[in-house]
Amino acid sequence: EAYDRIKSKRGVLDFDDLLLRARDVLRTDRALLADIKRRLEWFFVDELQDTDPVQAQLLHLLAGDDGGPEDPFPTRIAPARLFVVGDPKQSIYRFRHADPGTYEIVKGRVLASGGEVLVLGQSFRSVRGSVRFVNAAFADVMVRDEESQQASYVALHADRTEAPDARPAAIALPVPKPYAKRRLSRLA
Repeated sequence: EAYDRIKSKRGVLDFDDLLLRARDVLRTDRALLADIKRRLEWFFVDELQDTDPVQAQLLHLLAGDDGGPEDPFPTRIAPARLFVVGDPKQSIYRFRHADPGTYEIVKGRVLASGGEVLVLGQSFRSVRGSVRFVNAAFADVMVRDEESQQASYVALHADRTEAPDARPAAIALPVPKPYAKRRLSRLA
């Protein structure tokens, strides 16, 4: 409250204020929203997992083909209007309100509007030994959980072959309990 009073007294807005006001004006000024939609045909959003709920609402207003001011998430995304890329396992910006739940809402609306999810599991950077190690380390512990918003693990597939000098792709050192029971060192 003190921060809001200082901003008001100084006549300034912060980033969150700008997002909220942009969303609110698009929700209330349907003519402005229609004009922007006419001028901006397609939307590409990278790193969707870093999107906060207000940003997602703005995106839905701009890419949606229906929904009124009372529902900031239109029931349909306009066909071929929105393309998003993201990985909920990489969501690290909770301190600024981004969360995997927002990712799931946007993904659900895209699917409900006839879109599709393409899972990209091919690793072009890592050799097979590294990928086997990563898959063994995370497949059993990254299980989808709606309550905690934990994303499910998507297994990787290596594109590169092992190094010609036969060096190990990964070296696992023994780890004390509780991790020792996972026997990851045998998988490298």
